[in-house]
Amino acid sequence: MLIRNEVVAIFAADGPETGSPLRVVPDAGALSTAAMAAFAREPGCDETAFVLPPEHPAATYRVRVFTPDGESPHGGHSCVGTAATLVRQGAVPAGRMVQECGGKLQELTATADRATLVTRESVA
Repeated sequence: MLIRNEVVAIFAADGPETGSPLRVVPDAGALSTAAMAAFAREPGCDETAFVLPPEHPAATYRVRVFTPDGESPHGGHSCVGTAATLVRQGAVPAGRMVQECGGKLQELTATADRATLVTRESVA
């Protein structure tokens, strides 16, 4: 199965080979949890963000974050890279968005090259 993905550098300083690599899978709806975990174990990235349709009505999209060791419920660092990547790819418009991850809603503002985490709150 071909899995469309992009590796981006988050928290990168100017210049090549800086920052932390994040793999973003922008359309992961057809992937099982086992397939996500297996893909995240492939070498190259400390975190892989799988973008899914939201479950919470206030969310723009949902993301599941995996490391090579398993799923991470937090997605704090990866949320900014995922948001900017989705804007750059045209999947979501620039501006305010709400990312659902690990039972929390994270409000961000994003452009094609930068995102800022605004707030975090628990989903009831």
